[in-house]
Amino acid sequence: MKRILALVMATVILLTLSACGQGDVSSPDSSSQGSSETVFVKPDNYATVLLVTINPQFRLYLDKDSNVLAVEAVNKDAQSFADTIKFEDKKVDAVVEEIVTKSNEKGFVKENAEVKFEVAEQKDEQVNVTEILNKVTTTANQTAQELKITINVKAEDKSTVESQGDSSSDSSNVQSEDASSETESSHTHNFSKATCTKAKTCSCGETEGKALGHNYKDGVCSRCKAKDPNYVSYTSLAKKGGTWEGMFWINDGAKTYYEVTIDIDEKVVGYGGGGLAIDIMGSEEEVQKAIKNGEAFEFDGEWWVGGFGGGRAEILNISEEGKTVTIKTDEGEVTFTRTGEKTLKVTYSSKDFICGQGIKAGTIFTYSK
Repeated sequence: MKRILALVMATVILLTLSACGQGDVSSPDSSSQGSSETVFVKPDNYATVLLVTINPQFRLYLDKDSNVLAVEAVNKDAQSFADTIKFEDKKVDAVVEEIVTKSNEKGFVKENAEVKFEVAEQKDEQVNVTEILNKVTTTANQTAQELKITINVKAEDKSTVESQGDSSSDSSNVQSEDASSETESSHTHNFSKATCTKAKTCSCGETEGKALGHNYKDGVCSRCKAKDPNYVSYTSLAKKGGTWEGMFWINDGAKTYYEVTIDIDEKVVGYGGGGLAIDIMGSEEEVQKAIKNGEAFEFDGEWWVGGFGGGRAEILNISEEGKTVTIKTDEGEVTFTRTGEKTLKVTYSSKDFICGQGIKAGTIFTYSK
């Protein structure tokens, strides 16, 4: 009897476990129906699907006017910030700008990252997919420039127009291949030449390098003929005539000054000089007398008097190029820069000119008729 009872109990247990097992088989369906995961639902009226791949990958569902109807996050990187992408009432280029910007903020855009656009599906054959690809390519490049990042943008059409009838599937496929080849939009930059004011520029808006900048000569750019806004044209010395007067001092054991007059009309450079009044007059009292009598004059903060005679040099040639003036004489030559209509500044003088040391660089000559 004990054995019989044991067998009966074992049978009951097996039947109970079997019943439990059957209940477990149906549980996944009921649990999946009650799952909290959000299931993406495609919009009914989309015309095309644009696949955007950086590292995050999104599908953008567009209507026939390129308005974004829905954004689907394809991978985990995209899912990490998909809920921050605002697409309602926005065109595709505006949403692409937001995706590139936020992908960069999240650290997904590395140096020279590839940003790829693919038209993955086309339901409406009237939609110009090439125009869409060109638009988003331009937007991505412009956004990268604003963010100061470097990316490589690629775009292509991998879609096929859906067949509208059962019997036309073969011809539809042929048409799709032709459309695909015609709308292939893997963009290759075609840069125009750089100009003085613009860098090399592609039709998509991408630029390369820098503008050349103006190369001004005598107030005019040698490349584009634009006028130099800072250029001032002066009357030539030959046409102006008259005289130019300058004074400088040197310290060669004792301070001495030289007064130089350039007479353009007579083609002569005349000069004379002297020294410090205190050195020549011998005492402060004598200096004051010289000042009172008009024998001394003040120059560069000190009192001077004439102390020796001078000389003259004949002008052999005057050449002018822009603001540079060079005067050659039988004693040597001197080069000036025009600093005004009535002023010249010495930039170079040969050593054997005037005083055996040349006219001091920086000396200013002023015009007097």
